[in-house]
Amino acid sequence: MLELEDAYVAPRTPTEEMLASIWCEVLNLKQVGVHDNFFELGGHSLLAMQLRFQIQRTLGVELSLATIYLWPTIEGIALSVLQNNLEALGAKEARELFTELDGVLDD
Repeated sequence: MLELEDAYVAPRTPTEEMLASIWCEVLNLKQVGVHDNFFELGGHSLLAMQLRFQIQRTLGVELSLATIYLWPTIEGIALSVLQNNLEALGAKEARELFTELDGVLDD
């Protein structure tokens, strides 16, 4: 049976919640913590491609497969999504993203 990270950490931001939902769908799991590793939960290259597609479709962000391999947790992917969004936004929107990021870093 697949093992989740010992200390389950629930999604803390809207981005993490959407990613957790995508991961549960792709990996056919009921619950995924933000520190759980995609590949340790049964993910592989074909599922990583499906994950990438679902992230693009749901969040409107195109991530490389390399990003998924480098940051195989919801927390890591959420930070990549925030970085991607930050690069594409103006000052007002960037402040909103920093507010969301600040909530993650405080935990």
